[in-house]
Amino acid sequence: MILQSTDRRAERLIASLPYALRLSVTRQRFPHVVERIAAEWEAPGRFLQLMDELLIDQRGHRAGFPFDCILELTNLREYYLNRLKIGRRGQPADRRGVWGAGPGPNATRSRSPL
Repeated sequence: MILQSTDRRAERLIASLPYALRLSVTRQRFPHVVERIAAEWEAPGRFLQLMDELLIDQRGHRAGFPFDCILELTNLREYYLNRLKIGRRGQPADRRGVWGAGPGPNATRSRSPL
């Protein structure tokens, strides 16, 4: 099992990411953060809002994450944004689901705002 948590969605997300982006430090120290990320992964607006909340202190007087966690979260955000850009250009990535599986060659495309 990847996480000590029972959150299967988080486990699947981590397993689907390139090895370098699997949030190893964040998973160990802040598993609840990984669960929140997984919960918003398929909703770009909410995911990016969550990442901003995690990376930018809006409330003040907070210690924040350790540098290695910030680096992992920043790299994950960049990866996510790059996948969105590819998908918007109509490349094959826009047909892939969050776990990397595509709908198949005969599936119809949904009318998504992205």
